[in-house]
Amino acid sequence: MRLYGIFKDGMIFQANKPARIFGTGENVFAEFEGKVYPSVQCGNKFLIELPPQPYGDGKTVKVFSDKEEIIIKNVSFGEVILIAGQSNAQFRIGQESVKRNLPSDPRLRFFTVNRVEYDEAVFTEADGWQPLKSENAYRLSAIACHTGRSLREKLGVTVGVVCCYQGASTIQAWIEKDFNLPPELNVPINLRHADSTWHKFFWNKDGLLFNEMFAKLIPYSFGGAVWYQGESNTSPAEGRVYEKLLAALIENWRTCLKDENLRFTVVVICDFDGRNDDAWKSVQNAQRRITEQVKNVTTVESYDVCEHGDIHPGDKLALSKRIAASLEK
Repeated sequence: MRLYGIFKDGMIFQANKPARIFGTGENVFAEFEGKVYPSVQCGNKFLIELPPQPYGDGKTVKVFSDKEEIIIKNVSFGEVILIAGQSNAQFRIGQESVKRNLPSDPRLRFFTVNRVEYDEAVFTEADGWQPLKSENAYRLSAIACHTGRSLREKLGVTVGVVCCYQGASTIQAWIEKDFNLPPELNVPINLRHADSTWHKFFWNKDGLLFNEMFAKLIPYSFGGAVWYQGESNTSPAEGRVYEKLLAALIENWRTCLKDENLRFTVVVICDFDGRNDDAWKSVQNAQRRITEQVKNVTTVESYDVCEHGDIHPGDKLALSKRIAASLEK
């Protein structure tokens, strides 16, 4: 029996939604607050679904088979947010231009899915759910950290932030390869942004990041998802179809997560002095229009709170507060 990496001590389930436990093994059960829940088997994989729970902390979940058991301690039911995308989502607190003293908060915890590009400066799945500590904040995503802190302040409940991002990644890499995209969305490699060159960034093969990263979270329950990506799709051909690609990603992820109404916040990529062409603007406008095409999606502007001289704006605080406000709606 093996649980997926997100199931560790200190983990946070989304309150008021089904709490799903999954992994590999046979004849697996979960025990929670005196009740035993069976699994549904699909090949060598299992899925257990606990009923929605109210906000609460200090819980214990036992997962067991006829051969072994795993005890997950200090489990909370709170607000769980998914942060996904490319380098601006990945950008760490330690890289920010403004240095801040962030107080520790044991009720704000972060789980980071392993990136395909290893970076010893960031947390990994092996680190489990990391509470915010002043001494380790520099290793956290700035967007994840500031957004989580803002939600903690406003909601007053335990908050979990799941980080699933890869710098220089294209949207096609995050969509399931078997998802039936219309032929017109399959932009030829020679017409894509340079980041799609596979020998440069191997992870930009269609569907690779879905398989290697996002699939590890299926079908976890989230209160909302944040998508901060687009710079690596700013070729003229991709700019023309980015809106439909984004709609496809949202549909694909909602289906996989078994939540057709999952809230999405799409961050409109910042104005950048180095790229003020029509292709860049096409992606920005596609991100703005997505709210007209897909339900329960909010866009957040970044142009007026981020400096334009760097493709990676150095201060993410104001933008993160906007993201948090969008997730409260």
